[in-house]
Amino acid sequence: MPKPLILICLSFSFCSQENPISKNLVFQTYLSKLYVDTSYTGCNKHSLSENIEFSDPIGDVKIGFLKPPPSNLSFQELAGGKISISKYKLTLSLDLQSLSDTVIINNVPQNNEDSEFFLGYQFYGTSDLTVGINHLSNGDKKSVFWNHFQVTVYENFAAIASCGNSIQNQNTLTFNCDKTLIPALQSLNEKSEFNAEVTDRSSGEIYKDCY
Repeated sequence: MPKPLILICLSFSFCSQENPISKNLVFQTYLSKLYVDTSYTGCNKHSLSENIEFSDPIGDVKIGFLKPPPSNLSFQELAGGKISISKYKLTLSLDLQSLSDTVIINNVPQNNEDSEFFLGYQFYGTSDLTVGINHLSNGDKKSVFWNHFQVTVYENFAAIASCGNSIQNQNTLTFNCDKTLIPALQSLNEKSEFNAEVTDRSSGEIYKDCY
């Protein structure tokens, strides 16, 4: 999950009169950020239900602005996923184009505030919830098994709980959450919306794919 975005005031009726910003500067800043940072590309929201299975087109990964994705992507390419919601359990899975047993982590500068990569779901309703793998670099480059990553639950961008470790089965990652231990997940219902997202910036580029 990328860090909360700094909103750029494009509608000048909402800009503080104490800190006027020129229209040209705002627009240029917005375009430059859009060019280098795909986190400004929004993901569509979909209606939530108790059982969902979806597929995502191959070849739709975004890299910066108007840059075609390479053909050798692996976990950066989202292929589909499933959601299952019961009274006591939330089960989420992500199908990826390909997934080795391990991944090289910490290729970005130490103590960087941005996620090195995020794989998970975002839910919108009474509060905004995020469930997934959100890895922050600490500068220690190493190979880590996908099964060793902790699945974190965020409520309004604050970490509130863990769903244990992710489970890898070939090209699929699964997250199992106990709703009895995480009350915030009880708020998920058919009035909620969701999207699935994969973001990776470990190679110096920013790759983003979402459903």
